[in-house]
Amino acid sequence: MTVGRRRGVMVALALVGAAIAVVPPTAVAAPPEAVVDRVDASAERLRGDLTALQAIADRNGGNRATGTPGFAESVDYVRQTLESLGIGTQEHEFKAQNGHKGRNLLADIPGRDPEHAVMLGAHLDSVPTGPGIGDNGTGVAVLLEIARQVKANGLADRTLRLAFWDDEEAGAVGSRQWVAEHTAELPRLTAYLNVDMLALRDGTTQVFDADRSSWSSLPADLAEELARSQPKPAQGSERIERLLSDALRAAGRPVVEDQVLFLSSDSNSFVADVPTGGLVSAPGITPEGVLGECYHQACDRTSYVNEEELRVSTAVLSTVTRQLLMT
Repeated sequence: MTVGRRRGVMVALALVGAAIAVVPPTAVAAPPEAVVDRVDASAERLRGDLTALQAIADRNGGNRATGTPGFAESVDYVRQTLESLGIGTQEHEFKAQNGHKGRNLLADIPGRDPEHAVMLGAHLDSVPTGPGIGDNGTGVAVLLEIARQVKANGLADRTLRLAFWDDEEAGAVGSRQWVAEHTAELPRLTAYLNVDMLALRDGTTQVFDADRSSWSSLPADLAEELARSQPKPAQGSERIERLLSDALRAAGRPVVEDQVLFLSSDSNSFVADVPTGGLVSAPGITPEGVLGECYHQACDRTSYVNEEELRVSTAVLSTVTRQLLMT
């Protein structure tokens, strides 16, 4: 997650106490089709993936940053995990911000309809100052777990495309480069779910506010700044928000709408052209602009992740992925 130029807006939101809009879990009943998968997202497998990424960072100077041996070993781990499931992978190379060769890793699980795909993305790189387990080993682990579930469930209507992005921490460079070079493929994507920074111990799970319904509670100048700084979400993004919100309620969690943090990631590369949605665990932000206790710090380790919340978020995202693949 790269806050960058959005930090000022986030600080302003925090100062006016308007960063979130909450709907209690009992306020709106979830429709029957929104019931979260009872096939449990495996806490053990999620923990295993996070532990593996932590060990990679520990062996490589404490990080998994773009262009480092830690990142290369992370790519190998994800590739080998997918190949063990019978899922082939391909690399997309580009020039990273630091001059190194960037490496996005992509994988498809074919569906009955080869002309339409649902894409899930999570960045694989960390910052140089920490191992990046919350940001974004959690997203990587969720994508791997969803891949296991989709592969085990058999053929879906649509293809599932998984993307493990490189160089997000420099400004979503890897996903922006992929989009720039694959514009002809964008109409084929019926949805893009971004998974970046989940289940932080000091965070609140939030859903991307695609319909901007929470903006009505903001001071006019902040709403205008958001409108200037954020691309308008593509048509269909509101449906993804609704599906995620329903699944959160079904899991007994409140619906908290995110106004800016979600688009400080690879989601920003897709949101204007492809129906986009997702979850993010938003830690509190201080007036000084500090985002969370361990954000981009050496303490962003496995201990910074709330395992139960990660399991729930995985189940929610798995449920919505299944719905998008079958409709």
